[in-house]
Amino acid sequence: GQVRQHVGEKNAGGETLVEIPGREVKVVDVTGAGDQFAAGFLNGLTRNASLAACGRLGTAAAADVITHVGGQPQKSYATLVMRELIGTLAKA
Repeated sequence: GQVRQHVGEKNAGGETLVEIPGREVKVVDVTGAGDQFAAGFLNGLTRNASLAACGRLGTAAAADVITHVGGQPQKSYATLVMRELIGTLAKA
Protein backbone atom coordinates (compact mmCIF):
# COMPACT_ATOMS: atom_id res chain seq x y z
CA GLY A 1 0.00 0.00 0.00
CA GLN A 2 0.88 3.63 0.05
CA VAL A 3 1.39 6.02 2.92
CA ARG A 4 1.05 9.73 2.31
CA GLN A 5 3.03 12.16 4.43
CA HIS A 6 1.78 15.66 5.15
CA VAL A 7 4.23 18.40 6.09
CA GLY A 8 3.03 21.79 7.32
CA GLU A 9 5.08 24.79 6.25
CA LYS A 10 4.42 28.23 7.75
CA ASN A 11 4.44 31.25 5.50
CA ALA A 12 3.19 34.84 5.64
CA GLY A 13 -0.31 33.71 4.63
CA GLY A 14 -0.66 30.99 7.26
CA GLU A 15 -0.04 27.28 7.13
CA THR A 16 0.38 25.44 3.84
CA LEU A 17 -0.04 21.69 3.63
CA VAL A 18 2.50 19.88 1.45
CA GLU A 19 1.52 16.37 0.36
CA ILE A 20 4.36 13.89 -0.15
CA PRO A 21 3.29 10.97 -2.35
CA GLY A 22 3.94 7.48 -1.05
CA ARG A 23 6.11 4.88 -2.73
CA GLU A 24 4.90 1.55 -4.07
CA VAL A 25 7.33 -1.04 -2.72
CA LYS A 26 7.16 -4.67 -1.64
CA VAL A 27 7.15 -4.55 2.16
CA VAL A 28 9.37 -7.19 3.77
CA ASP A 29 10.12 -5.78 7.25
CA VAL A 30 9.04 -2.43 8.70
CA THR A 31 11.85 -2.35 11.28
CA GLY A 32 13.51 1.05 11.18
CA ALA A 33 11.01 2.72 8.81
CA GLY A 34 10.30 5.63 11.15
CA ASP A 35 13.96 6.07 12.04
CA GLN A 36 14.93 6.10 8.38
CA PHE A 37 12.17 8.58 7.52
CA ALA A 38 13.50 10.89 10.24
CA ALA A 39 17.09 10.40 9.06
CA GLY A 40 16.21 11.18 5.44
CA PHE A 41 14.13 14.19 6.45
CA LEU A 42 16.90 15.57 8.67
CA ASN A 43 19.48 14.87 5.97
CA GLY A 44 17.46 17.16 3.72
CA LEU A 45 17.27 19.85 6.40
CA THR A 46 21.06 19.84 6.76
CA ARG A 47 21.22 20.52 3.01
CA ASN A 48 18.81 23.50 3.35
CA ALA A 49 16.19 21.64 1.29
CA SER A 50 12.54 22.69 1.31
CA LEU A 51 10.19 20.83 3.66
CA ALA A 52 8.66 19.10 0.63
CA ALA A 53 12.10 17.90 -0.52
CA CYS A 54 12.90 16.77 3.04
CA GLY A 55 9.66 14.79 3.07
CA ARG A 56 10.54 13.13 -0.24
CA LEU A 57 13.98 12.17 1.09
CA GLY A 58 12.44 10.75 4.25
CA THR A 59 9.92 8.77 2.23
CA ALA A 60 12.68 7.45 -0.06
CA ALA A 61 14.78 6.35 2.93
CA ALA A 62 11.81 4.64 4.62
CA ALA A 63 10.80 2.95 1.36
CA ASP A 64 14.33 1.59 0.95
CA VAL A 65 14.59 0.11 4.44
CA ILE A 66 11.27 -1.75 4.36
CA THR A 67 12.18 -3.75 1.25
CA HIS A 68 14.53 -6.09 3.13
CA VAL A 69 14.98 -7.69 6.55
CA GLY A 70 16.61 -5.45 9.16
CA GLY A 71 16.65 -1.76 9.95
CA GLN A 72 19.85 -0.83 8.09
CA PRO A 73 19.45 1.04 4.78
CA GLN A 74 20.74 -0.66 1.63
CA LYS A 75 21.44 2.63 -0.16
CA SER A 76 23.49 5.57 1.05
CA TYR A 77 21.79 8.91 1.65
CA ALA A 78 23.99 10.35 -1.10
CA THR A 79 22.37 7.87 -3.53
CA LEU A 80 18.89 8.74 -2.28
CA VAL A 81 19.59 12.49 -2.56
CA MET A 82 20.85 12.07 -6.13
CA ARG A 83 17.83 9.97 -7.14
CA GLU A 84 15.46 12.56 -5.69
CA LEU A 85 17.33 15.41 -7.41
CA ILE A 86 17.27 13.60 -10.76
CA GLY A 87 13.57 12.76 -10.31
CA THR A 88 12.77 16.38 -9.46
CA LEU A 89 14.66 17.67 -12.50
CA ALA A 90 12.97 15.12 -14.76
CA LYS A 91 9.53 16.38 -13.64
CA ALA A 92 10.42 20.05 -14.22
